[in-house]
Amino acid sequence: QKKKIENADAERSIIDCARIAGHELAGRVKKTLINKIEAGLLLPKNQRILHTAPHHDDIELAYFPLIHHLVRAPENKNYFCYMTSGFTSVTNAYLLILLIALQKMLRSGVLFKNTGLQELRDPAQSDADIHGYLNAIGRQDKEGQDLFTSRRFFRRLTNYLKSGRAPKVISFVNDTIATINALPEGAAPPEIVQTFKSWIREWEAELAWAHFGLGPEHVFHLRLPFYTDHIFPEDPDYKRDVVPILKLLENIKPTIVTVALDPESSGPDTHYKTLMAVSAALREYVRRRKPKNLHIWGYRNVWTRFHLSEVNMVVPVSLNSFAVLGNMFSTCFKSQMTASFPSYEYDGTFDQLAQKIWVEQFNDIAGLIGKQTFSESSHPMLRRTFGALYLKDMTYAQFVEATRPLARLVSAKKPLD
Repeated sequence: QKKKIENADAERSIIDCARIAGHELAGRVKKTLINKIEAGLLLPKNQRILHTAPHHDDIELAYFPLIHHLVRAPENKNYFCYMTSGFTSVTNAYLLILLIALQKMLRSGVLFKNTGLQELRDPAQSDADIHGYLNAIGRQDKEGQDLFTSRRFFRRLTNYLKSGRAPKVISFVNDTIATINALPEGAAPPEIVQTFKSWIREWEAELAWAHFGLGPEHVFHLRLPFYTDHIFPEDPDYKRDVVPILKLLENIKPTIVTVALDPESSGPDTHYKTLMAVSAALREYVRRRKPKNLHIWGYRNVWTRFHLSEVNMVVPVSLNSFAVLGNMFSTCFKSQMTASFPSYEYDGTFDQLAQKIWVEQFNDIAGLIGKQTFSESSHPMLRRTFGALYLKDMTYAQFVEATRPLARLVSAKKPLD
C-alpha cells in the first residue's frame, strides 16, 4: 500500500512537471510570436531598399501592404528591379485586345488628341502616360485607361521602329495581329510578340508603383536572357545574367535587398533561377564593397509559403490594404486577370489568392496566441489586423547560410563560373 502511494505521488509529480513545462513552453512560444509581430511593426527608416522580383507582380503578391508603410517615411529610398521580361504569362488573346485598340486609335486619330506626335515619340515624356492612366482610374474612365495604354504602346513602337510615321506603325500593328492570328495553338511566339508582351508587363509594374509617387526612375527592367519559353530553361550565366544585377547593386548601394526565397522545384522555376543570379551578384558585391549592416529580406507569395517557424517578421495587414491591393491589381495588372498559369489552390485572380493566404496566416497566429491579442491591443495597427505577411529578415551571413544548398547546386552545375 505504501508503494502504491509512493507511485501515485510520483505520477502526480511527473504530471505536475509536465503541466509546468507545458505552460512554460506555451509562454515561450507566445513570446516568440509576439517578438515576430513587433519586428513587423518596427519599420525601417533611412534605408535604401532594393526590391527584387522574378516577375512583375511577385512583390505585390508577396508584401504589397508593407510597401504602404515603407514609402511613408520620406527618408527611405525604394527601388524595384524585375529580373525577367515575364512575357510567358501574357496570353495572345490579351495582346490582341491591346493591339486592336491601338489600331483603331491610330486609324481614327484619337491617339493624337491633345498630344503632338513629337511628344508621343519622346521617351522622356513617358511619365505623361502613367499620370494620364492614374487620373483615368480616379475618374473611373475605362476609355481613358485604354487611351494611355495605347499611347505607351505607340511610344515603345516608334522607338522600336525608329519611325513615328502613323502609316508605318499601323502597317506593323496589322502585320503583328495577322501573325498572332496565324499562330498554331501552343506554338512559340516570334520575338516581336514576346517583346510586345514584355512591354505590357513593364507598363503594369510602373503603374503599380506610381500609386505611391514612385516614377520610372525607381523601376528597373533587366530582362535577363536566361528567361525563355523553353521547357527546360537555362541556368543563369555570370556575364549575361549576374553582371547586370551586380551593376545595379553598385549603383544603388542598398542597405536592404528583398529576394524571392523559394525552394527548388516549387512554383515557377524562374523564381529559383532568379535566386541563383541574385545570390551570385550579392556574393560578388559583398566581396568588392564590404557593405556594413546589409540585410536581406526573403519573401514568398502565391506559389510557395513559409512556415511560421521559418520567419522572424510578421507584418499585420488591414482590410484597407486588401482593398487597395484588389483595386490596384484589377486596374493595373489587367494581363494577369486571365493569367496563363492560375493556381490549383483558388479559382480566382492572384490578388484574391494572396489575400486568402494572408488571412490563413493570420488565423494560424491568432489560433496560437488568441485573437484578443490583436483586438484588445493598444496598438491601432494590431486592432485592425485581419491578415499577416511572413518575411525572413537576415544579415548577409545568415542569407549565405540559408542559401547554402543553392551554393552547392551552383557549384555542381558551374553555370556562373
